[in-house]
Amino acid sequence: MASPGTGARCPLLEQRARWERKRACTARELLETERRYQEQLGLVDTYFLGILKAKGTLPPPERQALFGCWELIYGASLELLPYLEGGHWGQGLEGFCLHLELYTQFAANAERSQTTLREQLKKNKRFRKFVKLQEGRPQFGGLQLQDLLLLPLQRLHQYENLVIALAENTGPNSPDHQQLTPGSVQALVGQAMASPGTGARCPLLEQRARWERKRACTARELQALVGQAMASPGTGARCPLLEQRARWERKRACTARELLETERRYQEQLGLVDTYFLGILKAKGTLPPPERQALFGCWELIYGASLELLPYLEGGHWGQGLEGFCLHLELYTQFAANAERSQTTLREQLKKNKRFRKFVKLQEGRPQFGGLQLQDLLLLPLQRLHQYENLVIALAENTGPNSPDHQQLTLAQSQNYIGSDVEDAIPGAARLVSETAQRVHTIDQKQKNDQHLRRVQALLSGRQAKGLTSGRWFLRQGWLLVVPPTGEPRPRMFFLFSDVLLMAKPRPSLHLLKSGTFACRALYPMAQCLLCRVFGHSGGPCGGLLSLSFPREKLLLMSTDQEELSHWYQSLALAIR
Repeated sequence: MASPGTGARCPLLEQRARWERKRACTARELLETERRYQEQLGLVDTYFLGILKAKGTLPPPERQALFGCWELIYGASLELLPYLEGGHWGQGLEGFCLHLELYTQFAANAERSQTTLREQLKKNKRFRKFVKLQEGRPQFGGLQLQDLLLLPLQRLHQYENLVIALAENTGPNSPDHQQLTPGSVQALVGQAMASPGTGARCPLLEQRARWERKRACTARELQALVGQAMASPGTGARCPLLEQRARWERKRACTARELLETERRYQEQLGLVDTYFLGILKAKGTLPPPERQALFGCWELIYGASLELLPYLEGGHWGQGLEGFCLHLELYTQFAANAERSQTTLREQLKKNKRFRKFVKLQEGRPQFGGLQLQDLLLLPLQRLHQYENLVIALAENTGPNSPDHQQLTLAQSQNYIGSDVEDAIPGAARLVSETAQRVHTIDQKQKNDQHLRRVQALLSGRQAKGLTSGRWFLRQGWLLVVPPTGEPRPRMFFLFSDVLLMAKPRPSLHLLKSGTFACRALYPMAQCLLCRVFGHSGGPCGGLLSLSFPREKLLLMSTDQEELSHWYQSLALAIR
């Protein structure tokens, strides 16, 4: 243990640096998962609790039995998140511990909650219909209410792991140390880093031993604090924590099995396309290489990535397999970027290439494809990426920290620095797959928007219409009645974009060149718009009226379709924001 003054390495400083990096990594994970947790709590509070209160679908006693102290837990998360976002971990978690009793109450009510849910779904038709409608919302990602009701207990398990890890890696000089641990370590760093001398005691080793004992003690006390909240009240009572962990393990096994089975089917489909389309087209030369590349993109590389992944899944090495698979995720981004070009190439070649058209029809008739057409088969990788996202995230959420796959599924350590003291935390498989799926979704949205813009541009004619759609996001189009100050309402076609509202008038049907197109009559900037619903709030059959006020003009737009007008109101409000 050399003195730092001699220019040698200082193990104490290196260890502190490693703890600080681990602490930053844990703090970041705590913040990001808290944001997602708060969002989920808010969705349940808005779409279930809030609407049930307003409509009275459930009597208050049953509603209380079903949701327990959900609103108070949501409020505790609302209090905690600003502290985490501001980096005040100790202060935020110290205040949060005052609310841990809510989780004890929630756990004690868990069995009653599930029983109430089953009873109400069985005998209350209105409630059953309401739950089915709300569960179908895309915000819930396919989760059912019985799964959503487990969120606080699942989150408390995450709190336990993350808070303990944060405390273990928080040094005594940190402003959060006092609040994360029962007391600070009173150590003189200068004395600890001094050279021990010949035959003398080593303050550095003694200090590190004291520090290790203090960290172990802190970990036990924090674990006891959080574990106490998760324990079932009463002597000899059931333990919701053990039951919840057993449920997580069952969900993990179920998710792993589904991932394996769907990967086998996916790989089989990739191989069929590679054999019966790509391979034969290459051998026969029915399509020139540029068109073949435009049509299939990086299909063969994606097939190869699946061939690498499947043996790991079959061997139960989920973390190792998915960690290696993440190196190939860029292929899916490239495939998504090429998707529009692929579909265009397919349509063009089917139209003008007779040999290719006959070949495709013959291959699509094979029983192995189950009636799927080539245009459907070309969507398989993007559909599979969406499945990867759901399955890998579910696998990561239900994998405990003691599992050998936990680090690779949630947070892995980079292997670029083996043999050195530098550690670089990189995202685990779940986050990488999710980020790739988000990029692919963005690419898909942009491609669809470009298609809408080209279609709308083709519908508009005249000099005023040139370039109107360039660089904009399409939101909505449809017929609305324009109500003038005097006279009868006139039907007009409206095109709503992210920043403007375009009003157009149809060309005469007998026009020689421009029949079926629209002439632009006005362009309204949405940034200067004031939107008001004049009538039509009740959802009755009589339609409604919208008022749009601009600096130089006021529009009154009417529709006899109440639902259509509501959709227009929402889209206009979105464009104004």
